Amino acid sequence: MRSDGRVERMVEEDRRGDELTASLPASEGWTEPLGESARAVYLFGAGHVGRALALALAPLPFAVRWIDSRREAFPAYAPANVALIHAPEPTNELANAPDGALIVVMTHSHAIDLEIVAEALRTDRFGYVGLIGSATKRARFLSQMRAAGLSGECLSKLVCPIGLAEVKGKDPAVIAASTAAQLLMTSERLSAEDAKPRLEREARSPAFTPWT
Repeated sequence: MRSDGRVERMVEEDRRGDELTASLPASEGWTEPLGESARAVYLFGAGHVGRALALALAPLPFAVRWIDSRREAFPAYAPANVALIHAPEPTNELANAPDGALIVVMTHSHAIDLEIVAEALRTDRFGYVGLIGSATKRARFLSQMRAAGLSGECLSKLVCPIGLAEVKGKDPAVIAASTAAQLLMTSERLSAEDAKPRLEREARSPAFTPWT
């Protein structure tokens, strides 16, 4: 299993050098993805929209860590692909997040939101850093993070408001559905980018000839 949750099977070159593997380049094997990918999503905040988003992500190929500093904010039950994480210091959870994880921030506190978003952007290793809020909130956060020394390149990666621009509804379920679609689109794009080097290697390898 890879660090981003995707499962692969490695088929190494056969030591006997038979016809099946004779065409493989030295020290290389095939990488065969197995099953559906489950990309890590770190969801910060267990408010109304957080609850709706956790439910919206339930049938999708994501492994969700749902994080809040308030233990009582979580529901009694959560979907099978969601782990409930009570973290007095939510920002610390980013240290163990895999590269390429999708970070979604919607806590009860603007100060906590800012701390999480700034750290996520500073590390520059996540596939998505999204913050719930308006264009005004985005401008205020960007100004504060710029003053704190974050580069323009880092700041340009902030997604705020979250969700698809075409969806205008403000109901928690609507925001959640729109954001889930955005996360799914982002995950598929990242998976295609990750797969590109493997596909290029396979294209350069001699064509496979079946036994006769």
